[in-house]
Amino acid sequence: MLDFWKIIVYLHIRKQLFYILDIPVASGPAPIIPSPTDKLERIQVYDNLLFACYRDDYLLSLRISDSNTYTYESLISVKYKKDDSTPIDAFIAYNKQLWVSAGCIIYIFSINDVNDENSDNLLMKKPVDDDRLVTLLGFSGYIWAGSLRGNVYVFRMDNYERFKTFAGHHDSVCCLCPMLNTYVISGSSQNDASIAIWDNVQISTNTTNSLASSSITTSTIEKSKASAPGTSTSTSRIPRKAEATGENVNSINML
Repeated sequence: MLDFWKIIVYLHIRKQLFYILDIPVASGPAPIIPSPTDKLERIQVYDNLLFACYRDDYLLSLRISDSNTYTYESLISVKYKKDDSTPIDAFIAYNKQLWVSAGCIIYIFSINDVNDENSDNLLMKKPVDDDRLVTLLGFSGYIWAGSLRGNVYVFRMDNYERFKTFAGHHDSVCCLCPMLNTYVISGSSQNDASIAIWDNVQISTNTTNSLASSSITTSTIEKSKASAPGTSTSTSRIPRKAEATGENVNSINML
């Protein structure tokens, strides 16, 4: 179903691209010209804006009208040399900010200024310790990021600083999702194939409990409490359908 909607949106966006080939780029120092044949990688609707990420290094922003038509809003590029190409790994629009990860650099834009042609809406550009952020999640006022090295980073949105770092996986973190408005689940790629559950309640403290698994063949849920960020010790087993409650965060093995 998602692929179907991506095709529908792509057809709308492709039609728009033919009309904007001569529009200059306002948000990046190097001009780029989008090609109607570029591959659409991912999309997100935020308020009345639709963000479309392409295989190349740019995001197309379209405004959705009441008549369900798309009007060109802006072209956001992370290209800084005309002949260079740094594909976008991930992006997230959340709390009036647009976070874009490309290479080992993260770009933060203000969504409020997207429709202002005279405004440079790039708020911050910063490296991420020679690591690449391949998945992003906006949750509970923070930006959660999964990296190529298997780390989970938590960023503040007021000063854009990295707030927490968790080493929870042995392969790249390929997905993040919220659970019960309290936890964040991270999943790693095939060489590790584990999931971890992070207690969002404790993000504001110096102690955080994590969940990590080491096998994708077992069907048990192990109850564990991390002695330090990124590490955990198994203490007991509980029934498969038990839920994580209280101060403890429970380790779940993927089936």
